[in-house]
Amino acid sequence: MHTEFDRRQLRRSKVDLTQTSGDFRLEINGKNIPILDSNHISISGMDIKASEAARPSSSVKLHFRTPDIHLAIKGHIAWCAESLGDGNAYAMGIEFDPTSIDDNSLLFLALRRYMDHFQ
Repeated sequence: MHTEFDRRQLRRSKVDLTQTSGDFRLEINGKNIPILDSNHISISGMDIKASEAARPSSSVKLHFRTPDIHLAIKGHIAWCAESLGDGNAYAMGIEFDPTSIDDNSLLFLALRRYMDHFQ
């Protein structure tokens, strides 16, 4: 398992979800919450902006669906705060399940064309 220091050593990439043709949703206790935006992603997690808040440590699934693929990435909410200047939006960090590295890698690969260092 990674420590906080280790996780920050993993490369984080800027990602622009507004350019994807996919649908992003956060599932918490069976409820689907649309993901509005994201700034960064790494193999161990990502930050998102959503219309509803989530309690830190809550178990979640991040769903990414296109006509060709459906990924459901397990994780938990690491932090959550009101997103200033964005009305009723909330910024939060999702830490991906470190035992599901294959699924985490698939998400990272599926989004690579929307990341800054792959453009």
